Amino acid sequence: MSSKWTYFIVHYNISNAMKRPQTFSILIWPNKARKNKACADLPLYARITVNGRRTEISLKTKVNPTQWNKSACRVKGNDIKAQRINHYLDEVRAKLFRIYQEMSIQNEILTPHDIKNKFCNNDSPQKNELKQLITLHNSDMKNCIGTSISQATYSKYCVLEKKVSKFLLHNKKSNLSLNEINYQFAVNFEQYLRNNHKLSSNTAMKYIRMLKKVLNDAVRRDWIKSNPLSSFKCHFQWPKREVLSMKELQTLHQHIFTIERVEVVKDYFLFSCYTGLSYIDFVNLSPDNIHYINNKPWLKIKRQKTKTTAEIPLLAQAMSLIQKYRNCKAP
Repeated sequence: MSSKWTYFIVHYNISNAMKRPQTFSILIWPNKARKNKACADLPLYARITVNGRRTEISLKTKVNPTQWNKSACRVKGNDIKAQRINHYLDEVRAKLFRIYQEMSIQNEILTPHDIKNKFCNNDSPQKNELKQLITLHNSDMKNCIGTSISQATYSKYCVLEKKVSKFLLHNKKSNLSLNEINYQFAVNFEQYLRNNHKLSSNTAMKYIRMLKKVLNDAVRRDWIKSNPLSSFKCHFQWPKREVLSMKELQTLHQHIFTIERVEVVKDYFLFSCYTGLSYIDFVNLSPDNIHYINNKPWLKIKRQKTKTTAEIPLLAQAMSLIQKYRNCKAP
């Protein structure tokens, strides 16, 4: 056998005016980590490496480790079984190398996962495109609503999906390969959100932070090796918030609004001031959350965001608001 197949490593360089130099290698070996205790044979795997990034493919065949020639990376012997496996390995090498040559001509940026998908006949363009990734991510989130995900969080990612689609159309693209996403993509997306949607810097950063989380999902799915936006840092400018004085709080408490819904909103706000509860924790309250300790009313509630239990003493002002709405249904 020619030495060019030693270790089944093949290096192929492309360097011209249109492409960047790329390296490509194939390694085939019996994978001990995938050994089945009920069988002495080991499954054969192919490791594809492109520019230092790699992925593995199960070749759906096994060999006896005692019959494996480690230096030549072939099955020992000339019996029919050995010949069949070695012939199959030659075909695998040839097919992977051919796929690499074809795809490297078409794509400036090529990953081992692209070659793996093509080799496994799973080269649907939808799998490695941004819009399909966000749709799949949001579909998974939807199934977790009420357990690990809130409806509000899911809704935010649905808005992200719409804004990404509009951003792509703004750039005259119907979709985008994950391999084309880079640092500049995040910069352009931020500028688009701020200029075209008139969002504040903080709001734009929140959408980019959400997009980074979606791309982390692509890494976990083995669609891409690393997050292309990992180097983009989301910076937030937190404004100085004014707080109400006790006099201002009392003035608001004593004021009566003529519009009923505004009066209700005022009471909601006051109750949050007296208890320190967030809006979502407030709307989740029920009479069961009220407990008495030493004949004094307390709120005992599990905070939705932190999942921690909070015990809060109920001031007289808060109790008066509870009595005011005790027979009313939550909006």
